[in-house]
Amino acid sequence: MKKLWIVLLSLFLLTGCGQKPETPVPPSDPSPTQQEPNEPPVNPEPETPARAEQVDLTFFVEGEEEALPATLYVGDGYSLYIPDEDWDGPEQSTENGVPTDTWVSAFNSDVALSVSRYGDMTVTEARDAFAQSSGYYEFEDLMGGSPGDPLTGTNEKDEYLSFFVAADGGAASYAVSWRYPAEAAEGFGARLPTIAETFLAN
Repeated sequence: MKKLWIVLLSLFLLTGCGQKPETPVPPSDPSPTQQEPNEPPVNPEPETPARAEQVDLTFFVEGEEEALPATLYVGDGYSLYIPDEDWDGPEQSTENGVPTDTWVSAFNSDVALSVSRYGDMTVTEARDAFAQSSGYYEFEDLMGGSPGDPLTGTNEKDEYLSFFVAADGGAASYAVSWRYPAEAAEGFGARLPTIAETFLAN
């Protein structure tokens, strides 16, 4: 009987030692509802490249090309290039709550370029307000074209006043205007629009 128990115990030990160890089960992946949602990558707004401090402005006067050095002027929410020679200013004034920077030609005091800031106005509102404030000039049909198109008016003295309106990144709009007499149309009538086109609202 004792031998029988020894044999059974031996068989039990042999069969137990021959068993394979249990393979560990890897933890299951969390369900999609448990995962944090992936945040979309944030793309920062591209920075506006800084404008050069000095440039050469190219004009075409009476069929001839001329280049004049100009310096960047930074005003209230805008910038533009003013030729280094011939221009005095800016003279700063405010009329009807509209602040204005004005440059006057050193060679002809009837020639000037101005930037007027219309706060909290759309370009259409600013265009109408500027035209109404320039009562001595009769402009083209203000209903034609887009608000940013340049318009030219004349007065009884045969003087010209041109302007366009641009908006900045906020709520303000700017009227960029230039005036000159008829006898200066060949020279300043060509130079002034080129200077005005360098205007850039922030």
